[in-house]
Amino acid sequence: MHRKYSYTLFLLPFIFFLQTSLIAQQNKTENIIEKQPTIERINLLNDLAWECTKDSTSLPISLTYAYDANQKSKKIKYKEGLATSYYRLGHIYFLRKDLNKAELNLIKSLNIERKIKNQDNIAKVTDLLGSTYRKLGYTTKALHNYNEAIEIYQVQKDSPKIASIYNKMGLLFKNEHQYTKAIKYYAKENKIRISLQKPKKTITTYINLGYCYNKSSKYNSALYELEKGKQLAQKHQDSSQLATILLNMGQSYQELKKLDTALSYYKKSFYLKEQLKLNKTEILLNNIGAIYQDQKDYSNAIKFYKKSIDYSNKINDSKTLSLSYYNIGNVFLKTQQYTKALDYHQKALKIATKQQNIHLKLQILMSIAEDYEQLGDFKKSSKYNEQHIVLRDSIDIDLLTKIDDETLELKKDVFDKNIEIQTAKEQQDKLKLHQSKLKLYGTIAFSIAIGILFFAILWNYRLKKSTIIERQENQLKKAELEELLKKQELKSIHAMIDGQEQERKRIAQDLHDRLGSMLSMVKIHYKAVEDNLDKLKIEAKEQYDRANILLDEACVAVREISHNMISGVLTKFGLIAALNELKSGLESTNTLQVELIDHGFDNRIDNHIEINIYRIIQELISNTIKHANATEISIQLLKRDNALQIMIEDDGVGFDTEVINHYAGIGLKGILSRVQNLHGTIDFDSKIEHGTTVTIDIPLQYNTNNL
Repeated sequence: MHRKYSYTLFLLPFIFFLQTSLIAQQNKTENIIEKQPTIERINLLNDLAWECTKDSTSLPISLTYAYDANQKSKKIKYKEGLATSYYRLGHIYFLRKDLNKAELNLIKSLNIERKIKNQDNIAKVTDLLGSTYRKLGYTTKALHNYNEAIEIYQVQKDSPKIASIYNKMGLLFKNEHQYTKAIKYYAKENKIRISLQKPKKTITTYINLGYCYNKSSKYNSALYELEKGKQLAQKHQDSSQLATILLNMGQSYQELKKLDTALSYYKKSFYLKEQLKLNKTEILLNNIGAIYQDQKDYSNAIKFYKKSIDYSNKINDSKTLSLSYYNIGNVFLKTQQYTKALDYHQKALKIATKQQNIHLKLQILMSIAEDYEQLGDFKKSSKYNEQHIVLRDSIDIDLLTKIDDETLELKKDVFDKNIEIQTAKEQQDKLKLHQSKLKLYGTIAFSIAIGILFFAILWNYRLKKSTIIERQENQLKKAELEELLKKQELKSIHAMIDGQEQERKRIAQDLHDRLGSMLSMVKIHYKAVEDNLDKLKIEAKEQYDRANILLDEACVAVREISHNMISGVLTKFGLIAALNELKSGLESTNTLQVELIDHGFDNRIDNHIEINIYRIIQELISNTIKHANATEISIQLLKRDNALQIMIEDDGVGFDTEVINHYAGIGLKGILSRVQNLHGTIDFDSKIEHGTTVTIDIPLQYNTNNL
């Protein structure tokens, strides 16, 4: 016990020294940055943010540098630095797996890069944005961004980057189990890798192709690709990748029922992996056990399955563990040891359920039903058989859809190949026909010339005639269209005039009924004061006070009327139009610069939600004007299918966010109440002298369903 404490005490000075050194180094770096001119300082901050991303432990420091570069770029309106800082922030959030924030910052970066037309950076941003959407599960958006990046790299003839994106597109479909599409992109990558003479990455593409062909049950195609990878790996003495290739080739031969060959490849792979201390040996052991099971060598099968279980437990490989439990259970079922079979199958079921491995779970349920049947417990056997049927029915639709998609893709490929063959044949026939016609044209050239001349004259006459008729028809259609537009324009003008007239009547009525009567009362009170100046001063004072109160009420009434008019604009034209009007009003004071960015608002959202969002933004801006001493405000709205994200940033003095937990004024309470009513969340991020960022997330689907 004492020895443990003395060891800890011995380490404390070293830890203190290390921490002090790191702080001193960071302070030294910050001093160097501060001495640089502004633009160079921003570029240096962005470079430092990038360097820090190479070490996962330095991501918080990287985030600080990127944020600082972002704020400084905004302050001096340095667009290139701002776009880069947003990209850095997006990259950092991507590495931290905060994908929604990564998406938001990358979209901001992309918008600026498009404005300044920096093609290199547009490609870089769309590449990372594609990977962000891939991880979010948005396949269409991921492909759109990847393709945009590829188009730019193709213009620049940047083959390595094109190959990299094809790899990511292959991975996208591989993860979705759409192996036919994955093969298409891996094949494109492979072609480029070969031309670039990059052996290691070329070997990797052969492995990916072999894996996808195996998953597509095209085992001979898998062996063809893997054999090429094997030869290349042996040539460059890449034992690590060679072990993986041998494993995949063993799986191909096992599926082709060439068990001795498969066993040979598995053992070679296992030997290499043991030598190099590589992972995935548990899969090999399981596969070797499966071969012995197929050969009815149950003793060796159990031996290797148990080894696989031991390895899987050591490295927490739940997927292989559940498979090995299932396989060893099947061996005991074959050898009529039903109690042991049931025990292993139950273990496999527990892990497969936890891992949501539906296909393996389906097989396990069927085996457990058979275990209970052999044990004579027909009630439990029936129960597990029913569970198997329910699960099978639930995945049949997805499986059929997948099969249909892959069949359609295959048919399309075959059709395309037939079209290519047919086109080539037609071109060959045309060439032969052309050669025979050349001989014929030599003898009848004069006749053809006369015929062409006659046809040209006739065609010209008909063309002129049809052109005149067509011109007349076009003029008639144009006149009809102009008449229709004039009528439509008149209807629009009448509707606008009617609307304006109704609005004028409402405002006039409000002014007459509310403000007019109040001001009349003020006039009466002031007249009374004028008529009784020589009377008691106390009475005059009371009348003056009453008049002042009425004047205050009149002001409130005017403000309410103005407020109603704004609500009308919001109701008629929508949230973005109202915010643009608010932006124009704020900027007209020449004291505040407002940036408004919106994305995904092709269609309007529910009016109730729009009004609440407008009021929230209005109150936040009001707080900024009153307390923050800000010169710039940024309002960003990002609308997805089922959610809306709002971010409001300012460059003001900032505040301590802990204050919100202890005190909140009426305005802030109103904001929190509106967000809560919309079932949303709100986050305040602020530091003293570093501005404020308010992020609001609102679920659209929930609000729409509950209106």
